[in-house]
Amino acid sequence: MIKIKNGLLKPDKEAGDYISSVFSLFSSDTPVLFLSSGGSALSILEYVDISSLPKNLTVGVLDERVTQNSEESNFSKLVGTRFFKDALKKGIKSIDTRTKKNETREQLSERFENSIREWIRNYPNGEVVVTMGMGEDGHTAGIFPTKTKKDFNILFPENRLVVSLDVGDKSEFSKRATVTPLFLKTIPTYTIAYVVGDKKSKALKIALNENIEHKSPASIINIMLDVIIFTDINIS
Repeated sequence: MIKIKNGLLKPDKEAGDYISSVFSLFSSDTPVLFLSSGGSALSILEYVDISSLPKNLTVGVLDERVTQNSEESNFSKLVGTRFFKDALKKGIKSIDTRTKKNETREQLSERFENSIREWIRNYPNGEVVVTMGMGEDGHTAGIFPTKTKKDFNILFPENRLVVSLDVGDKSEFSKRATVTPLFLKTIPTYTIAYVVGDKKSKALKIALNENIEHKSPASIINIMLDVIIFTDINIS
């Protein structure tokens, strides 16, 4: 189910307020896993009400860049937000996906996947909240378009929640460890999509009207459980 809040003047604030309202729905003992997109979607977190955070909260990212440069890591950027710093004072846990010394992208993706699966095993009745962004090419997280459906299926097998990728010239940061379409289709209970900028208008309209994963990975929102989109784009 998709809801769309479009043509917004401050989509980041409205998205942050919505995340606060979602957190407030949960009882005090509900385990919650919150995975944030990187990039512009991190701006949402500045508007999340820290008092709304669940007591048993684990925080991480949807997609990680494989790099020894801490300034390039998505998790490092999350750690630098006011949201994370304030949440840390409240005793939250985290899934730290920063690349360790001599760690390969395959090793990072395995560690990332194991952390998610361990959380699911420990909290089978927990809630999973994620934020998703979208690129001008229709990519979301580290899931980029491919030429064919076969290529897409090879990269994202149906038994993996996280994979390692080298997306080549599709991104400045080519080496990734990212959640998969399987993760997005089956794990999040609440998804907040944040899409801003006129350059993304065409890609957003394609994603909303065509469920062709390999051409428009963001179109997976059409088959996810509960999605709300916050955008400054006017959708007619």
